[in-house]
Amino acid sequence: SSAAAAAAAAPLEVEVETTNAAEAEAEAKASEEHFVAAEKASLFLMRCDGVSCSRETVKENDKAVSFAHATTQQIYLMWKDRPRNVLVLKRFGLELVPPTLEMVQHLSEELGLTVWLEPQVHARVSAMAGYSHVHLCESADERDLIDFVVTIGGDGLILHASKMYPGGCPPILCFAGGSLGFLTTHKLDEASEATRALVEAVDTNGYNIEASARGGASRAAITAPKNPDVPQGAIPITLRMRLMCTVVRSPDNGIAATEEYQVLNEVVIDRGPAASLTMLECYIDGVLVTKVQADGVLISTPTGSTAYNASAGGSMVHPNVPCILFTPICPHSLSFRPVVLPDSAEIELRVPSYSRNNACVSFDGSNEQVALERGDMIRIQMSEHPMLTVNRSEATSDWFASLARCLNWNERMEQKPSPLHQQMDGEVW
Repeated sequence: SSAAAAAAAAPLEVEVETTNAAEAEAEAKASEEHFVAAEKASLFLMRCDGVSCSRETVKENDKAVSFAHATTQQIYLMWKDRPRNVLVLKRFGLELVPPTLEMVQHLSEELGLTVWLEPQVHARVSAMAGYSHVHLCESADERDLIDFVVTIGGDGLILHASKMYPGGCPPILCFAGGSLGFLTTHKLDEASEATRALVEAVDTNGYNIEASARGGASRAAITAPKNPDVPQGAIPITLRMRLMCTVVRSPDNGIAATEEYQVLNEVVIDRGPAASLTMLECYIDGVLVTKVQADGVLISTPTGSTAYNASAGGSMVHPNVPCILFTPICPHSLSFRPVVLPDSAEIELRVPSYSRNNACVSFDGSNEQVALERGDMIRIQMSEHPMLTVNRSEATSDWFASLARCLNWNERMEQKPSPLHQQMDGEVW
Protein backbone atom coordinates (compact mmCIF):
# COMPACT_ATOMS: atom_id res chain seq x y z
CA SER A 1 0.00 0.00 0.00
CA SER A 2 2.88 2.36 0.75
CA ALA A 3 4.40 1.63 -2.66
CA ALA A 4 1.09 2.38 -4.32
CA ALA A 5 0.85 5.69 -2.46
CA ALA A 6 4.38 6.67 -3.51
CA ALA A 7 3.59 5.83 -7.12
CA ALA A 8 0.47 7.94 -6.98
CA ALA A 9 2.37 10.94 -5.51
CA ALA A 10 5.17 10.86 -8.08
CA PRO A 11 3.12 12.34 -10.99
CA LEU A 12 1.85 15.02 -8.63
CA GLU A 13 5.40 16.05 -7.68
CA VAL A 14 6.34 16.27 -11.36
CA GLU A 15 3.27 18.36 -12.07
CA VAL A 16 4.09 20.72 -9.18
CA GLU A 17 7.67 21.11 -10.37
CA THR A 18 6.43 21.89 -13.91
CA THR A 19 3.99 24.46 -12.57
CA ASN A 20 6.67 26.13 -10.46
CA ALA A 21 9.00 26.30 -13.44
CA ALA A 22 6.30 27.84 -15.64
CA GLU A 23 5.48 30.41 -12.97
CA ALA A 24 9.15 31.30 -12.55
CA GLU A 25 9.55 31.71 -16.31
CA ALA A 26 6.42 33.92 -16.45
CA GLU A 27 7.71 36.05 -13.55
CA ALA A 28 11.10 36.44 -15.23
CA LYS A 29 9.45 37.45 -18.50
CA ALA A 30 7.16 39.94 -16.72
CA SER A 31 10.15 41.37 -14.86
CA GLU A 32 12.00 41.79 -18.15
CA GLU A 33 8.98 43.44 -19.78
CA HIS A 34 8.55 45.70 -16.75
CA PHE A 35 12.21 46.73 -16.95
CA VAL A 36 11.86 47.66 -20.63
CA ALA A 37 8.63 49.61 -20.02
CA ALA A 38 10.34 51.64 -17.28
CA GLU A 39 12.02 53.83 -19.93
CA LYS A 40 9.98 56.95 -20.68
CA ALA A 41 8.32 57.28 -24.05
CA SER A 42 9.07 60.40 -26.10
CA LEU A 43 6.29 62.91 -26.59
CA PHE A 44 5.60 66.22 -28.26
CA LEU A 45 3.05 68.99 -27.75
CA MET A 46 0.84 70.82 -30.18
CA ARG A 47 -1.90 73.43 -29.96
CA CYS A 48 -5.50 72.73 -30.86
CA ASP A 49 -4.91 74.34 -34.26
CA GLY A 50 -2.25 71.75 -35.05
CA VAL A 51 0.73 74.10 -34.70
CA SER A 52 3.67 72.85 -32.64
CA CYS A 53 4.20 74.62 -29.33
CA SER A 54 7.17 76.97 -29.06
CA ARG A 55 6.77 78.11 -25.44
CA GLU A 56 6.14 74.63 -24.02
CA THR A 57 9.17 72.44 -24.75
CA VAL A 58 10.03 68.80 -23.99
CA LYS A 59 13.55 68.04 -22.78
CA GLU A 60 15.17 65.11 -24.56
CA ASN A 61 17.07 63.76 -21.55
CA ASP A 62 14.20 63.27 -19.10
CA LYS A 63 11.18 63.88 -21.41
CA ALA A 64 9.98 66.56 -18.98
CA VAL A 65 7.74 69.42 -20.16
CA SER A 66 9.09 72.90 -19.41
CA PHE A 67 8.41 76.54 -20.26
CA ALA A 68 10.88 78.30 -22.54
CA HIS A 69 9.65 81.71 -21.44
CA ALA A 70 6.74 83.50 -19.81
CA THR A 71 3.45 83.74 -21.69
CA THR A 72 3.67 87.51 -21.98
CA GLN A 73 6.49 89.98 -21.42
CA GLN A 74 7.17 93.66 -21.84
CA ILE A 75 6.90 94.61 -25.52
CA TYR A 76 8.88 97.39 -27.19
CA LEU A 77 8.12 99.36 -30.34
CA MET A 78 10.49 100.67 -32.99
CA TRP A 79 9.75 102.20 -36.40
CA LYS A 80 11.35 100.85 -39.55
CA ASP A 81 11.09 104.37 -40.94
CA ARG A 82 10.18 107.69 -39.36
CA PRO A 83 6.42 108.28 -38.82
CA ARG A 84 4.84 111.06 -40.86
CA ASN A 85 1.14 111.30 -39.92
CA VAL A 86 -0.35 111.80 -36.47
CA LEU A 87 -3.99 112.07 -35.39
CA VAL A 88 -4.68 114.33 -32.40
CA LEU A 89 -7.86 113.64 -30.39
CA LYS A 90 -9.12 115.88 -27.61
CA ARG A 91 -11.87 115.56 -25.04
CA PHE A 92 -14.86 117.88 -25.28
CA GLY A 93 -14.37 121.08 -23.33
CA LEU A 94 -12.75 124.50 -23.67
CA GLU A 95 -10.17 123.86 -20.96
CA LEU A 96 -8.21 121.52 -23.24
CA VAL A 97 -8.05 123.91 -26.22
CA PRO A 98 -4.73 125.57 -25.20
CA PRO A 99 -2.82 122.29 -24.65
CA THR A 100 -4.28 120.92 -27.89
CA LEU A 101 -3.03 123.93 -29.86
CA GLU A 102 0.37 123.59 -28.25
CA MET A 103 0.44 119.91 -29.16
CA VAL A 104 -0.48 120.62 -32.79
CA GLN A 105 2.21 123.29 -33.06
CA HIS A 106 4.85 121.05 -31.49
CA LEU A 107 4.04 118.06 -33.69
CA SER A 108 3.94 120.03 -36.94
CA GLU A 109 6.64 122.67 -36.50
CA GLU A 110 9.17 121.00 -34.22
CA LEU A 111 8.76 117.35 -35.25
CA GLY A 112 7.74 117.96 -38.87
CA LEU A 113 4.66 115.72 -38.79
CA THR A 114 1.43 116.05 -40.72
CA VAL A 115 -1.28 116.65 -38.12
CA TRP A 116 -4.81 115.35 -38.59
CA LEU A 117 -7.88 116.33 -36.55
CA GLU A 118 -11.45 115.12 -36.22
CA PRO A 119 -14.15 117.15 -38.05
CA GLN A 120 -15.46 119.18 -35.11
CA VAL A 121 -11.99 120.08 -33.83
CA HIS A 122 -10.63 120.66 -37.33
CA ALA A 123 -13.39 123.14 -38.16
CA ARG A 124 -12.33 125.39 -35.27
CA VAL A 125 -8.57 124.92 -35.27
CA SER A 126 -8.08 125.32 -39.03
CA ALA A 127 -9.87 128.67 -38.88
CA MET A 128 -7.29 130.05 -36.43
CA ALA A 129 -4.30 132.02 -37.62
CA GLY A 130 -1.28 129.80 -38.10
CA TYR A 131 -3.19 126.50 -38.06
CA SER A 132 -4.52 126.28 -41.61
CA HIS A 133 -2.08 123.45 -42.34
CA VAL A 134 -3.94 120.87 -40.22
CA HIS A 135 -5.74 118.11 -42.13
CA LEU A 136 -9.24 116.73 -41.73
CA CYS A 137 -9.45 113.07 -40.71
CA GLU A 138 -12.94 111.82 -41.48
CA SER A 139 -12.96 108.80 -43.77
CA ALA A 140 -11.63 105.29 -43.20
CA ASP A 141 -8.98 105.84 -45.89
CA GLU A 142 -7.73 108.92 -44.06
CA ARG A 143 -7.62 107.04 -40.76
CA ASP A 144 -5.54 104.33 -42.42
CA LEU A 145 -2.81 106.91 -43.13
CA ILE A 146 -2.24 107.60 -39.44
CA ASP A 147 1.05 106.34 -37.97
CA PHE A 148 0.17 107.03 -34.34
CA VAL A 149 -2.55 108.75 -32.31
CA VAL A 150 -2.18 111.35 -29.55
CA THR A 151 -5.10 111.68 -27.11
CA ILE A 152 -5.61 114.57 -24.70
CA GLY A 153 -8.40 113.60 -22.35
CA GLY A 154 -9.49 110.67 -20.21
CA ASP A 155 -10.24 106.98 -20.56
CA GLY A 156 -13.43 107.70 -22.51
CA LEU A 157 -11.35 109.26 -25.27
CA ILE A 158 -9.28 106.08 -25.53
CA LEU A 159 -12.49 104.07 -25.88
CA HIS A 160 -13.46 106.49 -28.65
CA ALA A 161 -10.14 105.84 -30.38
CA SER A 162 -10.79 102.11 -30.09
CA LYS A 163 -14.11 102.52 -31.89
CA MET A 164 -12.38 104.50 -34.64
CA TYR A 165 -10.10 101.54 -35.33
CA PRO A 166 -12.12 98.32 -35.14
CA GLY A 167 -9.39 96.60 -37.15
CA GLY A 168 -5.67 97.22 -36.89
CA CYS A 169 -4.97 100.05 -34.46
CA PRO A 170 -1.94 102.40 -34.57
CA PRO A 171 0.00 103.11 -31.34
CA ILE A 172 -1.76 105.54 -29.00
CA LEU A 173 0.09 108.04 -26.82
CA CYS A 174 -2.28 109.11 -24.03
CA PHE A 175 -2.03 112.35 -22.06
CA ALA A 176 -4.13 112.93 -18.95
CA GLY A 177 -6.84 115.54 -19.39
CA GLY A 178 -9.94 113.84 -18.03
CA SER A 179 -11.49 113.14 -14.66
CA LEU A 180 -9.98 109.73 -13.81
CA GLY A 181 -7.40 108.71 -16.39
CA PHE A 182 -6.53 105.15 -15.44
CA LEU A 183 -5.10 104.55 -18.93
CA THR A 184 -3.69 108.06 -19.46
CA THR A 185 -0.36 107.65 -17.73
CA HIS A 186 1.49 110.55 -19.41
CA LYS A 187 1.27 114.09 -18.05
CA LEU A 188 0.74 117.08 -20.31
CA ASP A 189 3.94 118.75 -19.14
CA GLU A 190 5.79 115.70 -20.51
CA ALA A 191 4.28 116.06 -23.98
CA SER A 192 7.36 117.42 -25.73
CA GLU A 193 9.72 114.72 -24.45
CA ALA A 194 7.24 111.84 -24.86
CA THR A 195 6.24 112.67 -28.44
CA ARG A 196 9.82 113.27 -29.52
CA ALA A 197 10.95 109.96 -28.04
CA LEU A 198 8.17 108.13 -29.88
CA VAL A 199 8.84 109.80 -33.23
CA GLU A 200 12.59 109.24 -33.01
CA ALA A 201 12.35 105.55 -32.05
CA VAL A 202 13.56 104.58 -35.52
CA ASP A 203 15.65 101.49 -36.20
CA THR A 204 18.76 103.04 -37.75
CA ASN A 205 21.05 100.07 -37.10
CA GLY A 206 19.12 97.48 -39.07
CA TYR A 207 17.95 95.68 -35.95
CA ASN A 208 15.53 93.02 -37.20
CA ILE A 209 13.67 91.42 -34.32
CA GLU A 210 12.28 88.51 -36.34
CA ALA A 211 15.67 87.70 -37.84
CA SER A 212 17.32 87.94 -34.43
CA ALA A 213 14.77 85.55 -32.97
CA ARG A 214 15.29 83.04 -35.78
CA GLY A 215 19.03 83.37 -35.38
CA GLY A 216 18.91 82.08 -31.83
CA ALA A 217 18.30 85.15 -29.68
CA SER A 218 15.92 84.31 -26.88
CA ARG A 219 12.49 85.86 -26.83
CA ALA A 220 13.23 87.27 -23.39
CA ALA A 221 16.29 89.05 -24.74
CA ILE A 222 14.10 90.91 -27.19
CA THR A 223 11.11 91.78 -25.04
CA ALA A 224 12.19 91.70 -21.40
CA PRO A 225 12.18 95.08 -19.62
CA LYS A 226 15.50 96.84 -19.07
CA ASN A 227 17.31 94.17 -21.07
CA PRO A 228 20.61 95.27 -22.60
CA ASP A 229 19.67 93.57 -25.88
CA VAL A 230 16.71 95.92 -26.38
CA PRO A 231 17.78 98.62 -28.85
CA GLN A 232 18.46 102.07 -27.49
CA GLY A 233 15.41 104.30 -27.79
CA ALA A 234 12.86 101.48 -28.12
CA ILE A 235 9.46 102.49 -26.72
CA PRO A 236 7.70 100.23 -24.16
CA ILE A 237 4.09 99.55 -25.10
CA THR A 238 1.14 97.49 -23.88
CA LEU A 239 -0.85 95.33 -26.29
CA ARG A 240 -4.33 95.59 -24.83
CA MET A 241 -6.60 92.72 -25.74
CA ARG A 242 -9.98 93.58 -27.22
CA LEU A 243 -13.10 91.45 -27.61
CA MET A 244 -14.95 90.65 -30.80
CA CYS A 245 -18.69 90.52 -30.10
CA THR A 246 -21.12 89.09 -32.65
CA VAL A 247 -24.88 89.39 -32.18
CA VAL A 248 -26.67 86.49 -33.87
CA ARG A 249 -30.40 86.83 -34.35
CA SER A 250 -32.86 83.96 -34.12
CA PRO A 251 -34.55 83.13 -37.45
CA ASP A 252 -37.86 83.30 -35.59
CA ASN A 253 -37.34 87.03 -35.01
CA GLY A 254 -37.20 87.81 -38.71
CA ILE A 255 -33.67 89.29 -38.68
CA ALA A 256 -31.05 87.21 -40.48
CA ALA A 257 -28.11 89.62 -40.34
CA THR A 258 -25.38 89.51 -37.70
CA GLU A 259 -23.85 92.55 -36.02
CA GLU A 260 -20.21 92.86 -34.93
CA TYR A 261 -18.67 95.09 -32.26
CA GLN A 262 -15.13 95.55 -30.93
CA VAL A 263 -14.76 96.41 -27.25
CA LEU A 264 -11.73 97.42 -25.20
CA ASN A 265 -13.25 97.28 -21.70
CA GLU A 266 -16.33 95.10 -21.45
CA VAL A 267 -19.61 93.95 -22.93
CA VAL A 268 -22.59 93.98 -20.55
CA ILE A 269 -25.70 91.85 -21.00
CA ASP A 270 -28.40 92.84 -18.52
CA ARG A 271 -32.17 92.99 -17.97
CA GLY A 272 -32.49 96.50 -19.38
CA PRO A 273 -35.70 98.25 -18.33
CA ALA A 274 -37.35 95.01 -17.17
CA ALA A 275 -38.04 94.64 -13.46
CA SER A 276 -37.42 90.88 -13.26
CA LEU A 277 -34.16 88.95 -13.44
CA THR A 278 -32.62 88.20 -16.78
CA MET A 279 -32.26 84.57 -17.83
CA LEU A 280 -29.27 83.67 -20.01
CA GLU A 281 -27.89 80.33 -21.13
CA CYS A 282 -24.09 80.44 -21.00
CA TYR A 283 -22.06 78.27 -23.38
CA ILE A 284 -18.27 78.17 -23.26
CA ASP A 285 -16.56 76.47 -26.20
CA GLY A 286 -19.92 74.99 -27.18
CA VAL A 287 -20.69 73.48 -23.76
CA LEU A 288 -23.58 74.71 -21.62
CA VAL A 289 -21.85 75.56 -18.32
CA THR A 290 -24.56 77.47 -16.45
CA LYS A 291 -27.74 79.50 -16.65
CA VAL A 292 -27.42 83.09 -15.50
CA GLN A 293 -30.25 84.34 -13.28
CA ALA A 294 -29.16 87.81 -12.27
CA ASP A 295 -29.41 91.46 -13.16
CA GLY A 296 -26.93 90.54 -15.86
CA VAL A 297 -23.41 89.44 -16.63
CA LEU A 298 -20.37 91.30 -17.92
CA ILE A 299 -17.54 89.90 -20.01
CA SER A 300 -14.40 91.95 -19.53
CA THR A 301 -10.86 92.24 -20.86
CA PRO A 302 -7.91 92.66 -18.48
CA THR A 303 -7.91 96.36 -19.40
CA GLY A 304 -11.59 96.60 -18.40
CA SER A 305 -11.06 94.62 -15.20
CA THR A 306 -10.52 97.86 -13.23
CA ALA A 307 -13.72 99.46 -14.56
CA TYR A 308 -17.29 98.10 -14.21
CA ASN A 309 -15.85 94.65 -13.51
CA ALA A 310 -14.14 95.87 -10.33
CA SER A 311 -17.38 97.49 -9.14
CA ALA A 312 -19.23 94.19 -9.66
CA GLY A 313 -16.72 92.29 -7.52
CA GLY A 314 -14.51 90.89 -10.26
CA SER A 315 -10.75 90.52 -10.05
CA MET A 316 -8.41 93.31 -11.14
CA VAL A 317 -6.08 91.79 -13.72
CA HIS A 318 -2.81 93.05 -15.19
CA PRO A 319 -3.32 94.02 -18.87
CA ASN A 320 -0.66 91.55 -20.02
CA VAL A 321 -2.48 88.53 -18.58
CA PRO A 322 -4.13 86.63 -21.47
CA CYS A 323 -7.61 86.02 -20.11
CA ILE A 324 -11.31 86.92 -20.30
CA LEU A 325 -13.23 87.78 -17.14
CA PHE A 326 -16.76 86.45 -16.56
CA THR A 327 -18.50 88.41 -13.79
CA PRO A 328 -22.19 88.15 -12.77
CA ILE A 329 -24.08 91.31 -11.82
CA CYS A 330 -26.18 90.89 -8.65
CA PRO A 331 -26.78 87.14 -9.13
CA HIS A 332 -29.64 85.55 -7.20
CA SER A 333 -27.26 82.90 -5.90
CA LEU A 334 -24.66 83.11 -3.14
CA SER A 335 -22.39 80.63 -4.94
CA PHE A 336 -22.25 82.39 -8.33
CA ARG A 337 -18.78 83.89 -8.13
CA PRO A 338 -16.74 85.63 -10.85
CA VAL A 339 -14.41 83.41 -12.88
CA VAL A 340 -11.41 84.02 -15.12
CA LEU A 341 -11.27 82.18 -18.45
CA PRO A 342 -8.39 81.67 -20.90
CA ASP A 343 -8.23 84.09 -23.79
CA SER A 344 -8.97 81.19 -26.16
CA ALA A 345 -12.47 80.74 -24.71
CA GLU A 346 -15.46 81.36 -26.98
CA ILE A 347 -18.44 82.51 -24.94
CA GLU A 348 -22.05 82.40 -26.12
CA LEU A 349 -24.87 83.96 -24.12
CA ARG A 350 -28.35 83.07 -25.36
CA VAL A 351 -31.76 84.37 -24.29
CA PRO A 352 -33.84 81.19 -24.01
CA SER A 353 -37.33 80.96 -25.44
CA TYR A 354 -38.77 80.52 -21.95
CA SER A 355 -37.18 83.68 -20.53
CA ARG A 356 -39.66 86.06 -18.88
CA ASN A 357 -38.18 89.06 -20.67
CA ASN A 358 -35.65 90.10 -23.30
CA ALA A 359 -32.10 91.32 -22.56
CA CYS A 360 -30.03 94.38 -23.48
CA VAL A 361 -26.39 94.60 -24.50
CA SER A 362 -24.05 97.57 -24.19
CA PHE A 363 -20.48 97.83 -25.44
CA ASP A 364 -17.79 99.79 -23.58
CA GLY A 365 -20.38 101.77 -21.65
CA SER A 366 -22.05 103.16 -24.77
CA ASN A 367 -25.46 104.75 -24.35
CA GLU A 368 -26.63 102.89 -27.44
CA GLN A 369 -27.95 99.51 -26.32
CA VAL A 370 -28.71 96.52 -28.51
CA ALA A 371 -31.80 94.47 -27.66
CA LEU A 372 -31.60 90.68 -27.49
CA GLU A 373 -34.97 89.03 -27.99
CA ARG A 374 -35.84 85.46 -27.04
CA GLY A 375 -33.74 83.10 -29.13
CA ASP A 376 -31.06 85.70 -29.90
CA MET A 377 -27.50 85.21 -28.75
CA ILE A 378 -24.20 87.06 -28.53
CA ARG A 379 -20.87 85.37 -29.24
CA ILE A 380 -17.79 86.83 -27.51
CA GLN A 381 -14.17 85.94 -28.18
CA MET A 382 -10.73 87.50 -28.23
CA SER A 383 -10.23 89.92 -31.11
CA GLU A 384 -7.23 89.45 -33.36
CA HIS A 385 -6.62 93.22 -33.24
CA PRO A 386 -5.21 94.53 -29.93
CA MET A 387 -4.93 98.19 -29.01
CA LEU A 388 -1.38 99.52 -28.64
CA THR A 389 -0.81 102.07 -25.86
CA VAL A 390 2.55 103.69 -25.13
CA ASN A 391 3.84 103.16 -21.59
CA ARG A 392 5.21 105.95 -19.46
CA SER A 393 7.81 103.61 -17.94
CA GLU A 394 6.73 99.97 -18.43
CA ALA A 395 3.50 98.01 -18.18
CA THR A 396 3.67 96.75 -14.60
CA SER A 397 4.84 99.95 -12.90
CA ASP A 398 2.32 101.99 -14.93
CA TRP A 399 -0.50 99.67 -13.87
CA PHE A 400 0.30 99.80 -10.17
CA ALA A 401 0.77 103.56 -10.34
CA SER A 402 -2.72 103.86 -11.87
CA LEU A 403 -4.19 101.60 -9.16
CA ALA A 404 -2.74 103.84 -6.46
CA ARG A 405 -3.50 107.15 -8.21
CA CYS A 406 -7.04 106.44 -9.39
CA LEU A 407 -8.40 103.81 -6.98
CA ASN A 408 -6.28 104.45 -3.87
CA TRP A 409 -5.35 100.77 -3.95
CA ASN A 410 -4.13 99.54 -0.54
CA GLU A 411 -3.95 103.04 0.91
CA ARG A 412 -3.63 102.73 4.68
CA MET A 413 -1.99 104.46 7.60
CA GLU A 414 1.35 102.73 8.16
CA GLN A 415 1.56 100.66 11.30
CA LYS A 416 3.76 102.16 14.01
CA PRO A 417 6.62 100.14 15.54
CA SER A 418 5.75 98.00 18.53
CA PRO A 419 6.21 99.78 21.88
CA LEU A 420 8.14 96.72 23.08
CA HIS A 421 10.96 97.70 20.74
CA GLN A 422 11.20 101.31 21.92
CA GLN A 423 14.11 101.79 24.28
CA MET A 424 15.05 104.67 26.54
CA ASP A 425 18.39 104.81 28.33
CA GLY A 426 19.06 101.23 27.28
CA GLU A 427 15.91 99.89 28.89
CA VAL A 428 12.63 98.72 27.39
CA TRP A 429 9.68 100.68 28.80
